[in-house]
Amino acid sequence: MDNAEELIKAKIERLETATEVKEPDRIPIGIATTYFPAKYAGVSYEDVWYDNNKYTEVGIKFARDFNWDAVSLHRSFESVPLG
Repeated sequence: MDNAEELIKAKIERLETATEVKEPDRIPIGIATTYFPAKYAGVSYEDVWYDNNKYTEVGIKFARDFNWDAVSLHRSFESVPLG
């Protein structure tokens, strides 16, 4: 097993242990974000709004660079009319 697989396994175990209300090796850290990964990567909001591949690319960069235990990437619905 390579280092990346070991890191992923450790993160999953950490999250599962915490959700079972047991004591993990450390407190898992996760984040839910909208457009900050685009800003961090120097990509316009418009580009990530219309280009799913670009949104995925900046999301992966953000997750890898900050090494969170969990990341939830989602776009805001601020520009979508709701009624």
